[in-house]
Amino acid sequence: MRNTVHIVTKAQFPVIQAALRKSQLSEWNRWTVKTGSKESPDSWERFYDPILDALDTEPRSVAELMTHFGYSTLEEKIVLSRTVREMCLMGILCIAYSRGPWYRSRENAFARVDRWLPGVDVSLDEDEARRKLARWYLNAYGPASVQDFAYWTGMKISEARLITASLGSELVEVKITGQKRTCLLLEKDQDELQTDKLEGSVRLLPQFDALIMGHKDKTRFLDEEHRKNVFQTRSVVSATVLINGRVLGVWKILKSKKAWNLHLTPFHEFTENETDALLREINEMRGFTGFEIHEHWP
Repeated sequence: MRNTVHIVTKAQFPVIQAALRKSQLSEWNRWTVKTGSKESPDSWERFYDPILDALDTEPRSVAELMTHFGYSTLEEKIVLSRTVREMCLMGILCIAYSRGPWYRSRENAFARVDRWLPGVDVSLDEDEARRKLARWYLNAYGPASVQDFAYWTGMKISEARLITASLGSELVEVKITGQKRTCLLLEKDQDELQTDKLEGSVRLLPQFDALIMGHKDKTRFLDEEHRKNVFQTRSVVSATVLINGRVLGVWKILKSKKAWNLHLTPFHEFTENETDALLREINEMRGFTGFEIHEHWP
């Protein structure tokens, strides 16, 4: 989605493909033709069959495809990389896995969908797939606005508005305290809002976490004065400290010899309870990663 790598299940893949293929390809073709990358929307189709043949038996990275085709120039690499991306947007290829240690991706290996996901039908009805995707989104991120849904998917707002309108009585309108906009929620999820489940929760979220990227309007969990600390230049989205559902700091972890140094930057002085909960979360990270982690406070 949004030309950004997302990890999805085998069951989710055909729905997301059918829901977003048209809007993503429209924007992709507009951009590649406008920037002069290709002459027309179908300019790179002649490369499809050779790439499919090269991926017939196993996934390969762009670097391996370069070697397979005998390419060596930067221009050849750019065209090959963008053709592979185009084929992913079309649902012909997918990213099979990433190489490198589990905590740092080195390069992606691409596979043919018909080989990697045999039996998966990517020719679903677009309208039904879009409604299903909207239900998934609102179940996970609701209450949310039409603008939030468009931002998350990369669709145009006009497209998103038609999809949410088609859900009719499945949705209810919700007002959020302190905000003028109207948000939408699945009618069946109303009862979930009646109980505050966030009190006392502390989480260390990674860079580009799905929660942080789920809404266009970030004010529900992030004060505007700290937005620049999270959404940095060159489209970098910081790892965040989430306390009771709000972003109250950022963090980063750097390797030094055999240990890892975790640097915390709170937006305000944490209470004793918040600090204790954060230390427990860091211990959870130690257990999960197996890393020797030293935390550093300002």
